[in-house]
Amino acid sequence: MKKIAFWIVAMMAFVSTASAQKLTLDGDWLMLKGTGTYILEVDYADLKIEDQTVEEFLKAQDEKFINAWATEIVPQSAQFAALVPNYANSKFTLDLLNPQYKFVIKVNRLKLGFAGGAFIPFAGAKAGGANICGEMKVYDAQSGEMLGSMTFDDVQGVSATSDAQRWGMSYYELGKRLKKAVKKLKKK
Repeated sequence: MKKIAFWIVAMMAFVSTASAQKLTLDGDWLMLKGTGTYILEVDYADLKIEDQTVEEFLKAQDEKFINAWATEIVPQSAQFAALVPNYANSKFTLDLLNPQYKFVIKVNRLKLGFAGGAFIPFAGAKAGGANICGEMKVYDAQSGEMLGSMTFDDVQGVSATSDAQRWGMSYYELGKRLKKAVKKLKKK
């Protein structure tokens, strides 16, 4: 009986986690079904971390974390973010000199998760993973015309031992979800 109760609770937790993660596409995203080049910009202007402004959050951290924030955590996680369109379609390549498309990811909320989640047995890969919410827009890089927008909520990556990797893996998850959403799109 205990085993049955355990599995029922485990399945309910999985279903509630999966259903809470939302991604909504507006406009034209069909370009992601083909090939293309892009540039990506990440906007953290309105970022809240653990429901605090970045400044408030950093005030509560030690000096080592504050130094790592600017030199390691943000730059390393941005490397993952730069590949979101490539995660969605490997035929899309980053091109800083002559891109066809410009993607802008605006992250409004970040929960960094915790490193200990990577070591909890039987907890699952996402235990302790970072979680992001925000929006992404895609523009024609030449004309500046907005082609589409996407909102995302509760995108959680897998756990890892560093803050940069946990945050970065949430961008990887965002790319995987974008790929699934684009596959469902049909030409009009």
